[in-house]
Amino acid sequence: MASKINIMKNPLQISAKIVKDNIYRGELPCIVKVTITNASKKPLLLNNRLAIGYRNSDSRELFGEVFKKGMDEIVSVEVEDYNRDSATAQNYSQLESGEEMTTSFDFCEWYELPLTLKGDFEMVIYYQADESDYEQPAGVLKGVFASERIPFKIIE
Repeated sequence: MASKINIMKNPLQISAKIVKDNIYRGELPCIVKVTITNASKKPLLLNNRLAIGYRNSDSRELFGEVFKKGMDEIVSVEVEDYNRDSATAQNYSQLESGEEMTTSFDFCEWYELPLTLKGDFEMVIYYQADESDYEQPAGVLKGVFASERIPFKIIE
């Protein structure tokens, strides 16, 4: 008899959009709107601060990466050196099934985009609220969760 494989469905739906028609013209700002939706059937304990940072940094809930369309090499470069306090208990709240939280940030304040490369790119936004360097409330959703690749163009 074949054994059952238990596949866990992603409890979050993360969507992101560059506010100006998913086109970046090489000028600041490059505003990205991020929406995180509880796609599970139960409430989830999330960090609602939604602060941007980098994959290998702390005190952040969101980070991003940009790829040339269809490629796996990261072309975005981290540019901001920051020092932020860790999240506090007040930053955590239950997000009910189907509910969403949103934020916007200027991607180019945090990452440099390859303006020498014009053309088609893809951005991925990640959410993670279980950093290992500070204590989170019991029951916080653990793991790194990613959006789909968001297509956009870099033009002059």
